[in-house]
Amino acid sequence: MPGFFLEPIKTSIIIGRGDIIKKVLLILPRLSGHGGTETVINYWTDFLGEKKHQIYDFKIIAPNGMDDSGWIHSRNFFKISHLMSPNRHIRHIQSLIVLIFSIFTISPDLVIVMNTTTLKVVYFLRNFFHLNFKISTWLHFSLKHGEGFDMKALVKADYHLCISQGIREQLADLNINDNVYVIGNPVDRKSKSIKLNPSIPRFIYVGRLMLNGQKNLIELLIACSGLIGDWKLDLYGTGPAAEISRIQSFLKKNNIESKVCFKGWLNNPWLTIESATALVLTSKFEGLPMVLLEACSYGLPVVSSDCPTGPGDIVKEDNGFLYSSGDTNQLRNILQLLIDQRASFETKKIKESINWFYTDQYFLRLNNDLNRF
Repeated sequence: MPGFFLEPIKTSIIIGRGDIIKKVLLILPRLSGHGGTETVINYWTDFLGEKKHQIYDFKIIAPNGMDDSGWIHSRNFFKISHLMSPNRHIRHIQSLIVLIFSIFTISPDLVIVMNTTTLKVVYFLRNFFHLNFKISTWLHFSLKHGEGFDMKALVKADYHLCISQGIREQLADLNINDNVYVIGNPVDRKSKSIKLNPSIPRFIYVGRLMLNGQKNLIELLIACSGLIGDWKLDLYGTGPAAEISRIQSFLKKNNIESKVCFKGWLNNPWLTIESATALVLTSKFEGLPMVLLEACSYGLPVVSSDCPTGPGDIVKEDNGFLYSSGDTNQLRNILQLLIDQRASFETKKIKESINWFYTDQYFLRLNNDLNRF
């Protein structure tokens, strides 16, 4: 198998209480390195790396490799497989070898999977080799919108960690009601606060630049094209050149190109944003959008589509507005309300509105739920 090798499994911090140690193995799909899932995984490794929070012997493997592994904060938990074969079938065999080797080397008590493809493979391996570990899903997207997603396979898992109430409801629709736990996603409390109501109203978008598709930026641009008064829109993110060209053509056609600034992709755009009016999310579907939590943690109001799933768990009257997905008139009216300063928010209340998601609460909740397994 040319170009294939295994990195040695590094010894992670042994985590447990007394003589009881629970070994947890998290199996990652192939990740780009720029999404909210990567952010949450770093929260896990950062938290578990602190001695005062040692609860598990925790390891992560990426049997399919990664597009970019530079996002990883700590290598102590990771074993990344470098799969370089150009042949898809050989890559699948390589991934399976990594998975089998890891399971037998680590001997986990619990295996956490993030998609149904991995779930089916792990379930087969458990039965084939007569192993005793439990399996939990940890899905980061709406069950009805994941590509290549097999909802029938979900019954193979023993437990389900849900990042939003919407995902829990989707599982209930499949008659999966037992051993389902809503844990949300974690975000740090921030000392910094973004100044509200700048002299020129300024809206913020953070994410992949997609005119249509999941991120649905067209909805925001249509709404903005009918706004009255002075305003600005900053786009933080990147996308294919053809997609950016389409966005630029729309802006020019609707005479709003002078209002919109392309900021590009930044590792942490929040460090550069000093003042703003609101963050806007127009997605057609999500899991639990980290960008909404990040904005609120800095005291910035949010305006989001009420898409499945996630925004409904976060957005409240103290921190922003939800609008019906697809209703550009409703979105425009909300943005105009903010431009005219006919709606106001308090920084402190915005930050407090997401107390349930802050890391101290999140990991207490996660620990309690994992102890049930």
